[in-house]
Formats: sequence, structure tokens, C-alpha cells
Amino acid sequence: MSPPAAETLTAFGLDLDGVPVAILGGRGLCYRVGNALLKPCDDIAESQWVSEISTTLLNLSPTAYRLPIPLPTISDVINFTFDGWSASSFLPGAPAPKRFLDLFVASRALHDDLAVIVKEKPLAVQNRAFNRFDEADRVTWGEKTLDEAQKVDQEMLAQLQPILDQLGRAWRPLPFLPCQVIHMDLLGNALFQDGSPPGIIDLTFYWRPALYAEAVVVADALAWVVKGEERQGLVDSYLEGGESGKDSGGTGDIRVQLLVRALYWRYVTFAIDPDRTWVRANLPQADYAGAAKVVCDLVVGPALAQNAG
Repeated sequence: MSPPAAETLTAFGLDLDGVPVAILGGRGLCYRVGNALLKPCDDIAESQWVSEISTTLLNLSPTAYRLPIPLPTISDVINFTFDGWSASSFLPGAPAPKRFLDLFVASRALHDDLAVIVKEKPLAVQNRAFNRFDEADRVTWGEKTLDEAQKVDQEMLAQLQPILDQLGRAWRPLPFLPCQVIHMDLLGNALFQDGSPPGIIDLTFYWRPALYAEAVVVADALAWVVKGEERQGLVDSYLEGGESGKDSGGTGDIRVQLLVRALYWRYVTFAIDPDRTWVRANLPQADYAGAAKVVCDLVVGPALAQNAG
């Protein structure tokens, strides 16, 4: 994607002598200009709303997490987009994908604050333009079936089906769980810096139970980050509430079922409107079969899970 134009830099009050530099992450679409980060908007209304929410969160003076500071346009201090771009301060830090306990603490603080400031399902989430993650989320939570989902790649789905079926056999009903705005992509969007709480970027909001955010972290880590004995340690920490003896709500059975759904959601996204080139290059680097076995063991026991797989 082309870097932001000079007019965009001017709109956000950025130094025109600064050269936009593409940064890693953010799908390769973001640019840094000095101490600012510019990100293209997938949806103007949603980007505006996310910036407003971020500003409100920062006004709470959080101590357990850091957020980038949204930058308004200089001509309108309540407007956070211009020509398809949004801007924020550049948040220092680096990924540390195994600092799960720190991330769980930050997640709980963030979601406690979100529950205070957002009381109803936002229109920006309800009216989000089609994307494969949102479509897979609706399938996962029974708001539509896979047959009703848009842009399902049947060939890719056939490849994924054995693990999806395995997770389906571990599926159990959930009791009513209140929903709220949650960040559903925390593991890949947390930055760590010595002496500071985790920084949280790329706020990706959905309307689901608060505990589900942690379940997605664990599902992502089981598939992409941790192996062998580390997996059991992570699962134990998650089931205990992330800290020894401290649970942020929900029984073990609820947490397990949220984990089943989180792993199903992530995996089924590869069959919806997929970039086959990317999927074929990257999916083999993950171990969804191993992750599914760990999760299914929690439901039906190791012997039965092996037979079911």
C-alpha cells in the first residue's frame, strides 16, 4: 500500500519533513512518521469510534495497560480520520508472546474499563463491513451456520474439517454469559517494555463475554507459540484465572468451553474468504492439531479425545 500523502500528514499536524516509513506488523499497511503511527481505515466509522473509545479509556488513567494516544485532525479536534487514514502516537515496546500472566492482568483491567464506558453493543460492531474474522465469529457463536456464511472456500474447508469436527465433539452448551466489548486479538497486539505495563495496540473489538478475550489468547498461543509441556502450564494458568488462586470469573467448565470456541473460531477463519497463497505458506507453521488435542482432552479425557480425533 502507498504511504500516506503529504495532505494527510498536514491534516494530523505531522512534520512534512518526516518520511513515512513502513513498519512490520499491521498487515504491512502502517507507517511511522516521527513519533506518530498512521494506519489505513478498513471502515471510517469504526476507526473513528475506536479512536473515541481509546481516548475515553486514556482519560481513566489506566495503570495496568498502555494505549496509543489517538491523534485528531488539526482542523477538527473530535475527528480522528482523514482521507482513509487514522493516526496515533507510536507506542514503544516489543512483542513478548510468552508473557501470558502479564497479558491476562492487562486484559482484565482493559475489559473492566470497557465494561464501564460501553454499555450497549456499538453500531460500529453491529454494522461492520464483511471480513472473514467477523463471519467466522458469527458462525462460532451460532448466529449463522457455515452453510449460511459468505465466501466459504469449500476446498479449504474440506482440509480443515477433521479438526473442526474434533472440536465440535468437545462442544458443550454454555450458560448465559453477559457480553461486552472485548479486544479479540490481544496476543499479537501486546507490546512489552521494562518498567511499564503491557501496551495494547490495534484494538479489534467484538461483542462477546469478557473471558473470551483470554480464551482467544490461549487458543492462539497453543497453535502458534507454545509446545510440549509449556502447553499444559499455559492451560493450567488460564483455568486458574491467570494468577495462582485468582479467578476473574467463570468456572473451569466455562473457561474450557470458551477455549473450544476460540480455537474453532481461529481455525475456521482459514476457510472463509482465504488468501490461499498466505494460508498455504503460513498454516503449516502452526500446530492446530496439537492445540485441538490439548483442548479436547480437557473435555472428554485423553483416551476418548485420541479416539475421537
